Amino acid sequence: MRKVLIVFILSLVLTPSFQHSSAKSTEDSEELRLQDMLMNMLAPYIEKDLTNFYYPKISKEFSPHVTPWKIDVIETRRVNGFRGFILEITFEIEPTDGGHNIPYDL
Repeated sequence: MRKVLIVFILSLVLTPSFQHSSAKSTEDSEELRLQDMLMNMLAPYIEKDLTNFYYPKISKEFSPHVTPWKIDVIETRRVNGFRGFILEITFEIEPTDGGHNIPYDL
């Protein structure tokens, strides 16, 4: 009986909690504001690259749009070492056409 109780207590302690935690922040923070400013500054360049990516597959009158909240920063790194100002940023972007998501495998 004692072994069963010990096993039960150990299973409760060692079993991870199954609480759902959201990866997206619901409160404003300095980091979130800086990321939003960066996305606003880079948005024209991102849209230009998206247009070049989708151009052969879609009509000339259509242009994909990017909203800052649909851009996730996956990775950042300094290309030329510590305190170097050449940065490489990897994004995950969900483009829209103003109201609908655009599939990337047209």
